[in-house]
Amino acid sequence: ALRGDGGADLRQTFQALVDSVLVNQSVYMPLAHAMLPVEMNGRMMFSELWVDPEAEKESGREGSEKCMRLLLKFDVQDLGLFDLILTYRDDTVDVSLHCPPHLERFSDLFAQKMESLAEKEGLDAASIRASPMARPLTISEVFPKIFERKDSINVTI
Repeated sequence: ALRGDGGADLRQTFQALVDSVLVNQSVYMPLAHAMLPVEMNGRMMFSELWVDPEAEKESGREGSEKCMRLLLKFDVQDLGLFDLILTYRDDTVDVSLHCPPHLERFSDLFAQKMESLAEKEGLDAASIRASPMARPLTISEVFPKIFERKDSINVTI
């Protein structure tokens, strides 16, 4: 349908269906959520992205400072589950990568590569670290204030 087979109506209906599956905007959850199924270099990868659009208000600082916090969970075929927490504030990034325990020996390499990526993009890497994952992170661990806000309800994910 996305290639044009079946006409414009079918393509538009299919596009709306895919959008609703991949991007979830809920009035009950103050986080933006997207699912990203990807095939890269012959490997299947399924990712979930959680973004806090209100991180600027939570930072406790007023003014022009922009702040964004995201959690990227990705499961790479034959490698395992990764959790990446990224906080961006005025061209400064804090990054924490949690990788499968069997990839612990690559933790320093992961940190070096992320730091060089940040530098290449003109970002100041305040803190970049990689470590083996003890257990997958929960949404409430990464975004503890989501359950304290008055514009949300307490839900378990």
